[in-house]
Amino acid sequence: MNVSMIKRPADKFYQSQFVPLIAATVVFFGLVAIPIISMAVAQQALLTVSEAKGLKENDPRTIFVDVRSEIKFNKNRIPTSINVPLHFVRTKQYLKTMRVILVGDGYDTTLLLNYTEKLRKKDFTIHVLAGGIAAWHQQGQKLLGDEFKR
Repeated sequence: MNVSMIKRPADKFYQSQFVPLIAATVVFFGLVAIPIISMAVAQQALLTVSEAKGLKENDPRTIFVDVRSEIKFNKNRIPTSINVPLHFVRTKQYLKTMRVILVGDGYDTTLLLNYTEKLRKKDFTIHVLAGGIAAWHQQGQKLLGDEFKR
């Protein structure tokens, strides 16, 4: 009897319909489930205007950090916010003792959310204002700056 002709139990498994099912599951998990899980984690970092305002009013450690250019910051900004370029936020050790809410233009939060994830791993308590300065203004919240000096 030829040894190569002996059927092993594993051969039946690999020839069965389970292999395509397992492969489909792995592909699904990699392409769909992981990005959905990542989005859920990132969304925890996003705060609405009302949530951000509530944190600021109820927690004295909360600070708005505007990461837009200095020119845009001077033009209009949230009262009491500070202007720090995004790539310098991690170097400001005093921000680790505070609850930071990053404020951008509001057009694309992907960069801010990615940065937030990295900073959280370095013990920052950090969030992103969903919609940025545009959402703040749209919701009728107070802004300061050159644009409003008339």
